[in-house]
Amino acid sequence: MDFSLFPKFFLAANSCEGFVSRFEDCYNINDDISAYIIKGGAGCGKSTLMKYAAAKCRDKGFLPELLLCSSDPDSLDGVFLKDKFVMLDGTLPHPVEPKLTGVSETLLDTGRFLNTAFLRKNAEEIRYISAKNKAEHKTAARYIKAAGEMLKDSFSLQEKFLKRQKALAFADSLYKANLPKKQNRNGKIAYRFLSGITPKGVIFLSSTIEKLSNKQIIISDKNGAAANLILNRILDQAAGSGYDIIAVPSAFFPLSRIEHIIIPELRLAFCTENDYAHLKSDARRIHARRFEENGFSSHRQRLNFNKKAAKELLYCAAATLQKAKQSHDDLEAFYIKAMDFDEYNKYAAKIVGKLL
Repeated sequence: MDFSLFPKFFLAANSCEGFVSRFEDCYNINDDISAYIIKGGAGCGKSTLMKYAAAKCRDKGFLPELLLCSSDPDSLDGVFLKDKFVMLDGTLPHPVEPKLTGVSETLLDTGRFLNTAFLRKNAEEIRYISAKNKAEHKTAARYIKAAGEMLKDSFSLQEKFLKRQKALAFADSLYKANLPKKQNRNGKIAYRFLSGITPKGVIFLSSTIEKLSNKQIIISDKNGAAANLILNRILDQAAGSGYDIIAVPSAFFPLSRIEHIIIPELRLAFCTENDYAHLKSDARRIHARRFEENGFSSHRQRLNFNKKAAKELLYCAAATLQKAKQSHDDLEAFYIKAMDFDEYNKYAAKIVGKLL
């Protein structure tokens, strides 16, 4: 089916700070939402089940968030329909364990339809491919971490030349001009990723911003320090505004930087534009250079070297992730052969039929 109409995010990142997952805080057990956690090996129909769920929602007039897999962006890691349900792949490398089984969560086991005797017969080859896949992910992680050192150097250098007070005052003015405060309501912050370092290279899901906002305030900042300072200031203030907010950390540095803020109720987005995130919007760009001291431009040679080195390292990371995807596909082939899809399809239809 065509998934182009759905807003898409990543829920985990192969980042310069290591693998970072937001799966555990995708839902709150105190909220009135049904969480379905899927367990099962490669090729056991987890992504297919979630695609069935998304199709069911669309048929009923809903467009849930599709949560893409950063190791294979053609596959799903989750489906989220606000105030209704979330369905998540709860297996490694982003395991999710239920906290209140039967109350907040339902465990779904797609591995129950496996012919385990067939898998044991091919155990040696399965172990070999699995080890190969892990090794390829580790190699990719080293490339990504090395690229991070280049990008981090440029960020730190820009930070030294920032006119911090000017940037913070500008953030305050943006907040006051665009976020009227709501009364008697606590807003919620949901964390998602809009970029991913994937086997297809660095992907930026710009269409999601276009789907969830009519107005974009765009900060053009190749090195990130000015945009990060401004957006963190806005996020700190917006957290008490009463609006539900989607905060989007950097896929490169998810533990320390914010790149985008989306407020769907206001159809408003604050965005960072850089070498890895381009927007088609014709909105006016706020250029980071207005917040930089004059001496920053004298470091152009160093900045250009960092940019080129990071680009090459990320290219190597993507090529290695492509190898990892191929070995994962080889692993899936064994599990697909071992699956009883007739029984699986009955199970999937029953689960999806109950969703809404």
